[in-house]
Amino acid sequence: TSCFFFETCPDVLPYFQIRGLSIYNALYTGQGLNPWRIINNNETIKYDKYFMRIGIEKPYHSQTKNSGGQNLYALSCDEDGYAGSKVGVYTIYLVTQQDYNSQYIKGDTINQIVLTNYWTYDEQDFDNFFPLTKYIQENKEMIQSDVLEIKIVEPPLNNNEFDFKLIFILKNGERFEKVSDKVTLTK
Repeated sequence: TSCFFFETCPDVLPYFQIRGLSIYNALYTGQGLNPWRIINNNETIKYDKYFMRIGIEKPYHSQTKNSGGQNLYALSCDEDGYAGSKVGVYTIYLVTQQDYNSQYIKGDTINQIVLTNYWTYDEQDFDNFFPLTKYIQENKEMIQSDVLEIKIVEPPLNNNEFDFKLIFILKNGERFEKVSDKVTLTK
């Protein structure tokens, strides 16, 4: 019913494929829907209000099936990418590019002190981040969403400027790396 008699209806492409990553530094504001804002490069914020929003850069595609030479097309209200990716996550590493604290120095993976989320829609979501291992488990067969959020749950040793490298490895061996912009984190 959304297309009229002589109009061409757009295809809904159910899958996305990862082509790259984008990282945005975000500040949890605690106000309203989407209670956060993207921060400027090297802005100073308190570590427990900071998180990274990772976006998956993607094209969309469909899975074709042929059944005896007959094709059936149906329209839906689904958006492109609604079925996720066709390849799952093997693992993810978050690496500090500076000495973070006495336990994690430059070049260390800090997965043990991070939590993840899909999207902070409301104020309560910021308290409901979960372990990175759970995210990997939930997305091992297919990536469910084109957004991932990561927050660090331990304070830095000093108030310093930081950037972090995200390494995202898929089950098919593809590897994507991206370094965040700098942010100054305080205790």
